[in-house]
Amino acid sequence: MPVLTEQEVARRLHTGTARPHLAAELATACFTAASTSQLAIARVQGAALDGSTVTLYDRHKVRQGCVTHTVPAWARPLLRAAAFTHLAWFQAASSAGDESTGRASGSE
Repeated sequence: MPVLTEQEVARRLHTGTARPHLAAELATACFTAASTSQLAIARVQGAALDGSTVTLYDRHKVRQGCVTHTVPAWARPLLRAAAFTHLAWFQAASSAGDESTGRASGSE
């Protein structure tokens, strides 16, 4: 992608996308040319903690199979934000499930 286009894409994603997972998905599509099926099954575990790489899978083996991509510097904060949001949501959902289970068993 030309540098000016990359800068404009980064600017628009950083300033115009309210949901971290959507910004990360769009950014990933831009720098990987991934298919929608690859993006749909992307996992948080496929991203490096520092956001430097992301691994995408191709369950239908239509494109490249399993490939690890280097994440450009402009996209790293977007992927880290999406991963943090996902993990925070998952942790909150797990805690809520534990609490409701604990209350239910304690009240019997």
